[in-house]
Amino acid sequence: MESCVRKGIHDFLGFDGPIMLDSGGYQWLRGKKLAYDATSLARFANQCEADHVMALDYPPRNVREHGRKFALKNLRSFQEMDRITDRVIPVVHAPLRLLRIEMKLLSRMSFRSLAFGGLLPSQKGGLASTRPALEEVSSSKVRVHLLGFASPSLSKGLSKTIRSVDFAGWRNAAAYGYILLPSGYRKVSARNHYGHARRPSKDERGTIRLICKRLNLNPVVLNHRFAARAIFSAYVVSKMLFRPS
Repeated sequence: MESCVRKGIHDFLGFDGPIMLDSGGYQWLRGKKLAYDATSLARFANQCEADHVMALDYPPRNVREHGRKFALKNLRSFQEMDRITDRVIPVVHAPLRLLRIEMKLLSRMSFRSLAFGGLLPSQKGGLASTRPALEEVSSSKVRVHLLGFASPSLSKGLSKTIRSVDFAGWRNAAAYGYILLPSGYRKVSARNHYGHARRPSKDERGTIRLICKRLNLNPVVLNHRFAARAIFSAYVVSKMLFRPS
């Protein structure tokens, strides 16, 4: 952390593009205790010169955690950080009932971007339980960032309103021999013989060749290189599913 502050996060990571600092809320969701609070996170974002930082949020661990008391806890984190840095992005959550409470609480505050989390626990009830929340938050006039979620089956009709996404699916899929296409995950290697994804169709193989040409990748390397599969899937998400508006 000291080295990151001293050098600045861009030099520390060797990346000159926009950098978004996560809040660690997902670690809390997994049962891990956070060693910092909202104030120290906001100060760190300023010190390391991150372009954006997520408000320290507490995602719902199950669909029953949707009360006003829970929403107020997240609002206080955002307000506390907003007093320290203008880099902070408020976070709202599925399910729909919690989302509406949080959006109402935030309605009197000023912000240009909004992050949307809590999607994976809600998705256990099926995609039908997730789409209404996605559609409602995407109807807002701010730039929306999806936390930990990028689904081809949900991106249709939302690509103009979802500004950006971050998710681990591209990495996990690559590790198991899959790539992500606009039509879904497809198996391209001999790894994970009993995997759930089917092989690409003839039309999908044409799409794969086109994307590989854009990325200067030989399609053959997708069969045996993790990095190639990861780069391919990250491209599909950023350029084909959710395009920046």
